[in-house]
Amino acid sequence: MRHRMRPIVWVALVAIISLVACEKKPAQISFSQTDIDLGTVYTNDAIHSLDIEFKNRGDEDLVISSVWPSCECVTVERYDTIVAGGKKGKITVNYNFSIYPPGDIERSISIGSNSADTTNHEVFFHATLKYANH
Repeated sequence: MRHRMRPIVWVALVAIISLVACEKKPAQISFSQTDIDLGTVYTNDAIHSLDIEFKNRGDEDLVISSVWPSCECVTVERYDTIVAGGKKGKITVNYNFSIYPPGDIERSISIGSNSADTTNHEVFFHATLKYANH
């Protein structure tokens, strides 16, 4: 009877190992940068575009549910809404700081997602705004 139990135990052990090996890691967003220096921007500059890259470090699909800017000088042009496990995505924002007086400016976007670590992430970008030379 002892020899008959070995195949059953072996099959059960292989089944458990297979199930554990097949478990997928939940979606997790990771940004290439969360603090972006835009350098010097001049008051007469046109609207600028900025691509913010991120990666899904999990196995399951990452779902971006919302992207909202911190002010009206920043608009979200487009963003990838579903990013497969291990793949990269992009958020494109436009910014126009010409409505502000010269000085240091810091703005951000907030990203809502199903990321395992937290559902809300922020990416900051800053610049030094100067009067244009005429």
